Amino acid sequence: SPRRPSGRQPGSGSHADAEPTTADGRTERREKRQAALAYNTNGLGHLKSGQYAKAAELFTQALALHPDNARYFFSRANCYRNLADNSRCVFDYSMAIRLDGDVAVYYANRGTIYRKLGRLDEAQSDLNKAVSLDPQNPTFCFNRALVRADMGKVRAAADDFTAAISLSTDGQHTGQTTKAHFHRGVLQHQLGLFEEAAADQRVVLRADRNNAPSLNALGMALAALGESSEALALFDQAMRLDLRTPAYPANRANAFRALARFTEALSDLAQAISLSPSDAGLRAQLGETKLDCGQFDAAAAYEHAVRLDDSNPTFRLAYGRSLYLLGDLANARAQVEAAISVDPLFAKAHYQLGLVAYQGGRYADALVSLERAAALDPSSDAPLIATAAVLLDTAKAADALARLDRAVTLEQSSVRSRLLRGRALLTLGQAEAALDDLEVTPPP
Repeated sequence: SPRRPSGRQPGSGSHADAEPTTADGRTERREKRQAALAYNTNGLGHLKSGQYAKAAELFTQALALHPDNARYFFSRANCYRNLADNSRCVFDYSMAIRLDGDVAVYYANRGTIYRKLGRLDEAQSDLNKAVSLDPQNPTFCFNRALVRADMGKVRAAADDFTAAISLSTDGQHTGQTTKAHFHRGVLQHQLGLFEEAAADQRVVLRADRNNAPSLNALGMALAALGESSEALALFDQAMRLDLRTPAYPANRANAFRALARFTEALSDLAQAISLSPSDAGLRAQLGETKLDCGQFDAAAAYEHAVRLDDSNPTFRLAYGRSLYLLGDLANARAQVEAAISVDPLFAKAHYQLGLVAYQGGRYADALVSLERAAALDPSSDAPLIATAAVLLDTAKAADALARLDRAVTLEQSSVRSRLLRGRALLTLGQAEAALDDLEVTPPP
């Protein structure tokens, strides 16, 4: 049987005005309401046929005769919604709610307009109310999920898309359910649930095998699962369907890069950049790829990224690292310090600053930066290993050994920490204990 919403429907009630005290008054009111109803009926016909401006005029005439009818405000709001007149639209939905505050769709529709206006807190509040009035409505859950995704509430948004999918059992929301799978898949990817993300995109592609965004999203999920060859085929399909979206060649470039096919990766990045030349992220990706294949002109790509977005600490750090690899320590230091000024808690930037200082022979400065990096990211062995190297070079083998013991505890398979620990033990005269570490070999 059809699902019956728990929230009342438009027109199921409105505030009554004062009852006329005379027969003539009652007759006049009845005639006005009959005329208003005629305007409303005519307006609904124009609304249905897409004549939104004319429909809005007719609903305005209906409201002039019956100004406390919530349904008329709601219908006129729907006209303004289609005319993209958002301010009038919000006003009319608000009037409908003021006159009849128990109709879920009034809140739901106003919430979607608030989302368009970027007023996300109000959008979420309205959609919360709509869902509370009609908790079995999949569209309300779907629209709240979109708002929560915009707010960065990834888990809550994914849960709402799940609700929208589970509630759509009547066959009337097939298109919306497919979209819910797509959006949930994107969110699952953000949550690191790559297998679940792939499963959602496969549902979308069973409904529409030529859905380029879904092909791209499935490719990204498979790439994250280490299935780069399979991902390549999906990115190929997406690019054949849509030659104008820079994300598709950029993502294929990442897959080529994972397979060490750098020439093809660089070619795809050139295509992506031609489609979106002001995208700083693409310039940074170009720099990463060039570093991977040993092209030390990567610094130029990172410099371009920084020019496009000089407030991004990650781009600053990458630029600084590329300059460090070129031996340009002064400019490397300037870039890394700029990254830290934007994000003082950026552990990787403090680590890189320590490496720059160490390379320049400024051991005291290096130790300060590396110890700061270790404190900010206690799960990483890299700052501990670098700190130990500085300490060994400054004849502080015992302090170095303490750091290396911690590094080995964090990462048992690290050859560098084991070899450095062996060196520290030898320096301290513990040759027998050093042998185990010095004989370590890299994994095959």
